[in-house]
Amino acid sequence: MLEVLLCMMMGKTVAIADTVDVSDRLEFSLAQPISAISGSANLQLDVSHRVNVDQSPEKVFAQVAEAFPAGSVIGQLSDAVGRHSVALKYLGGATLDRRNVRLILQAEEPINLEWRFSVVRLEVSRPIGQTTIYWQNCKL
Repeated sequence: MLEVLLCMMMGKTVAIADTVDVSDRLEFSLAQPISAISGSANLQLDVSHRVNVDQSPEKVFAQVAEAFPAGSVIGQLSDAVGRHSVALKYLGGATLDRRNVRLILQAEEPINLEWRFSVVRLEVSRPIGQTTIYWQNCKL
């Protein structure tokens, strides 16, 4: 219950990389480290440009599932020296908000709330193209 309240009151979704090309592999350092306020914090990749958002939500999600099968995107967050890291994976979850569709990359285990991440790595089996990358449920 406490985790839900923290997410509602303090949680944010912030863009951590704007207009980057995700075609195969990508690694970049963040200008400011990020950390989680809940173990369920996640990365999100905007794929709105890859689907027709002018359809019913069911059809939009069907397009996402066809274009990006579960496991087609994996990621990793780590600190600057690689001492702490967490693996993230796209398991088929996506969000749809107005005209924005985002793939959700989540960790298999709860993310350690004490760790601060400054490096993001992504690997895709299907190119996404130009995208914005978001971190949800964070504190800066």
